[in-house]
Amino acid sequence: MRKLPEPYEYKSSGVPKLKGVNRFERIGEKELLTGVVKGQRASDLEERFARALYKNKRVLGFQFQVSLLAGRNLPGEKRVDFLVNTGRIVPVEVDGYFSHRNAVQRGRDAIKEILLNEYFQRAGYMPLLRVPGHELGSQENADRRVRELF
Repeated sequence: MRKLPEPYEYKSSGVPKLKGVNRFERIGEKELLTGVVKGQRASDLEERFARALYKNKRVLGFQFQVSLLAGRNLPGEKRVDFLVNTGRIVPVEVDGYFSHRNAVQRGRDAIKEILLNEYFQRAGYMPLLRVPGHELGSQENADRRVRELF
């Protein structure tokens, strides 16, 4: 009778498997984030920024995930993360760690920014502010950044 060959064993690549979501490690107290701002889904960065806005006395109010230039989910729609009211309307985009990192994404962001700034100028709003995600890595950092901006 013929003997069957031994099964082949693949060698491990030595790359450790990631556990959970690949995010920066937080320093300090553990955060309890809901993933929601004003009833809409939000990233951790957007939620921290919103919480910082609520704490800031110069901020009179804000809108979250506002559709502009066309109706929601229609061709030509441009969405801005925040419209912050400080007596003047200040549009703010929170740029995530991974969603704004390569040349194509940065190019799309630049085109979107040009279109939105034309709209904002006509509406009497301030120009779009971009807040990089690395500045919002903790609630303390978000609070500090919002104080600097407003």
